[in-house]
Amino acid sequence: MKKFLSRIIAIYKDISTWGNTTLDSKRRWWYALLLLPIIAIIITSVMLIQAFVPYRVAKNEYDALREIMADVATDSLPTSDPDYTPGLDSPSGFEPEIPIITEPAQKLIIDNPDYVAWIKIAGMGLDYPVVRGNDNEKYMDTTFGGNKNPAGTIFMDFRITDGFAAPYVILYGHNMRDGSMFGSLSSFRRDNFLKNHPNISIIQPNGKTLTYRIFAAVLVDVQDDVFTLIGKDETEITAYFTTHNAPDNSKSFLVLSTCTRNNNDDERFLVLASLEK
Repeated sequence: MKKFLSRIIAIYKDISTWGNTTLDSKRRWWYALLLLPIIAIIITSVMLIQAFVPYRVAKNEYDALREIMADVATDSLPTSDPDYTPGLDSPSGFEPEIPIITEPAQKLIIDNPDYVAWIKIAGMGLDYPVVRGNDNEKYMDTTFGGNKNPAGTIFMDFRITDGFAAPYVILYGHNMRDGSMFGSLSSFRRDNFLKNHPNISIIQPNGKTLTYRIFAAVLVDVQDDVFTLIGKDETEITAYFTTHNAPDNSKSFLVLSTCTRNNNDDERFLVLASLEK
């Protein structure tokens, strides 16, 4: 981009030095004035292309990952025993070990060992892998495939060591302008949107799907207590979500967190959900 701008400036300087008579002087300034909007259009076009390319690259990468997940069967669980029938004793007396990993999950883990689950919200295009890294920085600008990109990856707070078995899980994702990643969460601000999109599906590597029921969407400060709940006991966790009208007897909670694009780095938009029994 810098080289391109330097070249445009050099051309502009060349034009401004044409001729040495009064007529030539007037003519070169007319040429210069005519060239200015052309330069502006070219620069704007280059900037738009540069901004668009990362979105397209990220989209292509995540579309390819969705092709892998399209084969997962969430209504049946894998087992080590071919004679095992769900709900019945195995004829061989074998007690199946459920933590077998589905084939799609195996492929994703090979691609990225930080893979922990897949998240979906039906009807709004939110359909992505979830990772957990060694910190909360790497996946801010790194895609699932390890490429540097402002889209990043949806990731679980690294301090959560029990995965979705924990009583409280928070996931982070960017509020992308094209609606990708967590860019569509702002739709929950609209009336009746929550009513029509009430569930978050978390597909685990063993094929089991956890369903979280959304009960609130709120705007908070980065100092909000929700960001300090990791490691707290269940009583404190439940007390926080009760203030946001969590359903009675809720024991496990999921939070989706994203920025707001309100020119305020201290704001976060949250979607709050509880695990359905």
